[in-house]
Amino acid sequence: MRRLIFLLLLLSACQVKEPELEGSYSLVGVKKGDAVLLKEDTAKRKTIKIIKNGYWLSATFSSDKKATVENASGGTYKVENNRYVETLSFSSQDEFLVGKVYSYSYKLHNSNYVFDRIMGDTKCENCFTGEEYSKIKSDNRLTDASIEGVWKMKEGQAGYNTNNQEVIRLFAYPSFIRTIYSLKEKRFINTYGGTYKFDGKELIEKIEYSNYQIQSGSTMEWSVKKLTQDEILLFDIDSFNDEEIFDQLNNQ
Repeated sequence: MRRLIFLLLLLSACQVKEPELEGSYSLVGVKKGDAVLLKEDTAKRKTIKIIKNGYWLSATFSSDKKATVENASGGTYKVENNRYVETLSFSSQDEFLVGKVYSYSYKLHNSNYVFDRIMGDTKCENCFTGEEYSKIKSDNRLTDASIEGVWKMKEGQAGYNTNNQEVIRLFAYPSFIRTIYSLKEKRFINTYGGTYKFDGKELIEKIEYSNYQIQSGSTMEWSVKKLTQDEILLFDIDSFNDEEIFDQLNNQ
């Protein structure tokens, strides 16, 4: 009997999965060393991060009417040995961070994710830093989830010289981020993001922040056509001349 109970407990333990990290998040606060978690003043400043299919994008922006982007970064990630490991493909603040790899421990705390790591700066060589993120949710369900994931623009689209540029869209309902950067040149170009709705044919993006010519608070509407299983065409309904073809990416 004891052996049977032991086997059942072992089987149950093997079935426990790692916490689901994929999704869109808002930074709640930051903790350094033994200090108390410093809550983010989201009325003045927000940080949004999307983690999806082996890729991640992040944007920090002011919460005023202009919603100016203060910092943007992104790259790839993997989860191994109960650690979240991310590599930077671009950083708007420091090009020398491109290619850097950071390893975090992570855990659920009061329904939020806490990412911890040891890092060094000018004040401390081996400082403990923790970031707490709250998962962004919506009261409304996504009508069609086929656009969820990571999409990269095919070369030569929309006038971009994409031989050197990466044009990436991440969708993790209810949030999205679109970013352009050059991995080869280690150069960040621009980003914008916000929330979205998709019914299978029409994509409606509500812009919350941008360092591009798109104004925060505005809405962009796209007609979406599925070309293949992993390829879509976006047609800008407002401009009538902007077509973009994207391939779906999965780094997992």
